[in-house]
Amino acid sequence: MSGGGYFIQEVIFVFARVIKLLFFARIIMSWFFRARGGFGVGGQIFSFVHALTEPILGPLRNMLQRSPVRGANSYIDFSPIFGYFLVDAVAIMLAGLVGLIRF
Repeated sequence: MSGGGYFIQEVIFVFARVIKLLFFARIIMSWFFRARGGFGVGGQIFSFVHALTEPILGPLRNMLQRSPVRGANSYIDFSPIFGYFLVDAVAIMLAGLVGLIRF
């Protein structure tokens, strides 16, 4: 594989790292800014991070609510944890597929 394949693999892994960082930021920020109703700069940043991560975490949360992993009465949202591992798995699979392509 030439440099083009390695470059694409690195882009995939950087993109995955950014998404995982956004998951972590969302978890931390939810402790501080959700209660304030989204006011101020922190609330706007939280709204932006929420908009970026919700397309991944929303469907995961819906699946987890119907599974035995999380009951309907649980107050802990496990979707960021599963999202973190899902993004890792998808990135590894995509990078592997790119590795199979000859450039």
